[in-house]
Amino acid sequence: ALDRGDARTATREAERARRFAPWAAEPWQLLGEGQLAAGRLEPGRQHLRRATREDPRSWSAWLSLAFASRGVERERALERARALNPLAPELETLAAAAQDP
Repeated sequence: ALDRGDARTATREAERARRFAPWAAEPWQLLGEGQLAAGRLEPGRQHLRRATREDPRSWSAWLSLAFASRGVERERALERARALNPLAPELETLAAAAQDP
């Protein structure tokens, strides 16, 4: 749903998945990305942080958190994503954006 630009449906689907598997990182990540797409930045970041706590080895959760964050939090999330998946092409884009104030 998020790929189609439907943040509301994506958020609803992620909420449903989270209720069934609250220990899994992916529903939290999808919920965070849906919140971000809907313009709810802080709730989105909170859900992405939860995703990284549920699965600290999820490079994509760290990458999403880096895209959603600024400053030190962005740098740390980017560093973690890079450590987990150093060849991901998305890292170059984000590394350039991390230089922005």
